[in-house]
Amino acid sequence: MPLPILLALVSMLAQGASDFLYKKAQDSGIALESYLLVEAVPFAATALLFGYLLGDASPNRAALVYGPIFGVFSFCGIFLFVTSLREGEAGVNTLIFRLNFVLAALIAILFLGERWTASLGAGLLLAVLAIASVTILGGRRGEGGERGGKRVRLARPAALAALAMLFFAVLNIIFKVAVSAGGNVAFLIFFGACAWMVCAFSVMVARRRFHFPANNWRYLPMTGCLKSVAFFLMLYAFRAGGAASVVVPIVQLSFLVTVALAVLFLGERIDRTKGFGLAFALAALFMLSR
Repeated sequence: MPLPILLALVSMLAQGASDFLYKKAQDSGIALESYLLVEAVPFAATALLFGYLLGDASPNRAALVYGPIFGVFSFCGIFLFVTSLREGEAGVNTLIFRLNFVLAALIAILFLGERWTASLGAGLLLAVLAIASVTILGGRRGEGGERGGKRVRLARPAALAALAMLFFAVLNIIFKVAVSAGGNVAFLIFFGACAWMVCAFSVMVARRRFHFPANNWRYLPMTGCLKSVAFFLMLYAFRAGGAASVVVPIVQLSFLVTVALAVLFLGERIDRTKGFGLAFALAALFMLSR
């Protein structure tokens, strides 16, 4: 198996587990602002540890330039996504969020010169069908008089997840550009974590939410470390020669891990519309990864 594909697959597993733990953390009543502020510490520490172990922990200009940009985009995306999990289902919202590879692939083709193929076009079409099946069809589904109310309740979380998807689509391209410019992986994440902390502190002050419940400590070390591993391995997949239109779709398969964990441990159902969404998404990932 080619090294970029292997790195992308492990990144996918780490990201899926992190998304599931974000849902568990939200259900336990965390304070998101302080959670994300402190989470940046294990996030940065894990990246520096990996860099040290691999003998690749020296900062450079590209890391300094692109790292803070990565931090701002990743914070906005994660903040919107985790907020969407407060009211929405982990399976649906994670599916929408993780299909950001559709936009990432288009940007890579238009601006990075990556090749357009028939399988890529088919994959993008399947991805659109996957999103439609869990949003449009899922919004029409309901029981009796609750249909309209349910559609309203699901609209806001789905919209937040879609906006988070946009931020992460741009973020994945920033990753590819940063690595192509020679950015050190460990310090890309470290400088990103510094910008992340500034964003989190600004939101905390703006919203006047300074409390730090005990449940924050239960989950933030795990999500911080897992998320750092996911980003680190994806960046190394780019460094090993992986194309953004291949690596990013594989990593975004992480929503399948999240859905599986949500079904096993949160009791969420895989109904017909969500099943269609998963099937279309798997088909899209297969076509795009070719």
